[in-house]
Amino acid sequence: MKRILCALMIMVLTLCLSGCFQPLDKDGMVYEEPPSIEVLNITNEDVFDTGYYGMQFKYDDREPTYAEKITVTVYFNRRTDLDTDWAVYVSDYELPVLNESYIKYSEPDLYNEGNMEIVSGQWIYVRCTCNSATSDAPSKASFEASYFAGTGNVISYSPDEEYKRFIDDVSMYPMPEELHYYPADVTGDGVEDRCISFVWGSGMVRVVCAVYDMQNHAGYELNHYFCDYSIKGVEDGRLIVEKSEHDQDAKKITGTVKVVDGELVFVAE
Repeated sequence: MKRILCALMIMVLTLCLSGCFQPLDKDGMVYEEPPSIEVLNITNEDVFDTGYYGMQFKYDDREPTYAEKITVTVYFNRRTDLDTDWAVYVSDYELPVLNESYIKYSEPDLYNEGNMEIVSGQWIYVRCTCNSATSDAPSKASFEASYFAGTGNVISYSPDEEYKRFIDDVSMYPMPEELHYYPADVTGDGVEDRCISFVWGSGMVRVVCAVYDMQNHAGYELNHYFCDYSIKGVEDGRLIVEKSEHDQDAKKITGTVKVVDGELVFVAE
């Protein structure tokens, strides 16, 4: 009986001591590491032909908006074939043409392994040094990235900041801190949108009309290579826009704009 009691006491003591040595959080509870969320998991075979892989980062699968941004630390790791190198590039915008001449001579933001703070909506491009340009066959290399759930830092913007972020995104030239806009319900949702026209382009310069939907945090622009779309004012809640083609014989047309199938279109009177 004494042996049984001693054994039970040892077991209880062992469990208590093991609990004492586990990491605790601020409330004295046993710390549990949050689950890992996979961002990407690719192999050399996936990118062997082009050598590249590109994707837009979306924290928790949430679509990025101009109203907020979410930052999180992303961890990059090589999983197999440590002789194969990977270069990671982060861009605020999608690259229109991804080719070796653009990235090959650019300094990567991260090489092989490490971590970076990534903003939701940014684009992640990964280049594998072992590809069709350097080898006859794919290697058995793999590369992954992940972050810990619940560790994202949400940064919210005021309506003015939100609107300014959109205009800065679609404009070609630096815009002033305080942007004048015309209030008009272009989207028809009962909430006034912010509308602006500005000069865009080099060589073939034109005037662009842009509308920001404050209700749904979405922006639209009307940008045509051979036309100007200048806002003339607001009448009875309607945005008045003047369309003029880059042709001396073309007449100026007055109308308005509306959103059709996710596109901003001009509607003549």
